[in-house]
Amino acid sequence: MLAGVLAWMGIAGCQTQHIDELARARQEAARLAQEGTTARKAGDFERARAKLMEATDLDPSNGVARHALGLVYYESGDLYNAAVQLDAASRLLRDRVQPCYNLGIVLETGRKYEQAIVAYERALHREPEHLHTLENLARVRIKTGRYDRETLRLLTLSLNQEVRPEWTEWLTWETARLRNRLGYHDTTRSYSAKNPSENRDQRGKEVLQATE
Repeated sequence: MLAGVLAWMGIAGCQTQHIDELARARQEAARLAQEGTTARKAGDFERARAKLMEATDLDPSNGVARHALGLVYYESGDLYNAAVQLDAASRLLRDRVQPCYNLGIVLETGRKYEQAIVAYERALHREPEHLHTLENLARVRIKTGRYDRETLRLLTLSLNQEVRPEWTEWLTWETARLRNRLGYHDTTRSYSAKNPSENRDQRGKEVLQATE
């Protein structure tokens, strides 16, 4: 019986030691993630990448570190690894809109439009009135020929929130154009033959959001 008690105590001690080591690893990973995020904000992508990779190695479940690493990869032009890290972050940070939204930006930048639509829709599932996601999803749906009532709904919701003049102009133009296409012949709505903005595509994709 004594041998059994001693064996149980040994197992319990090992489990406690393992828990302590795991807690220390997670604490160190959080510290490295913060250093990496600070380096990213300073534009030191090499240091940021090294710190954040070390953080994710120590604690693969650190969604904040994976999200920040994804942004570093995106800003360095590595779209593939950016998508991998942001997808992982979106699964770890299930209550946050930013990972899904930023994943959509990366996929849209890489012309993976169908996958971008899925990512933006996941973002809206988490935050249904997130303005930049509404606008980006509407834009990608228009790019892919989805001239339907769902796209019109997204444009209308965006227009109800938007205050930036250049975006309001574009949303008004696209909304009127789509309403006309769908057969809503409003006498109070009109649109010019020329899109009011040639830079709307890129401006939308520049709106990256961090999650600290």
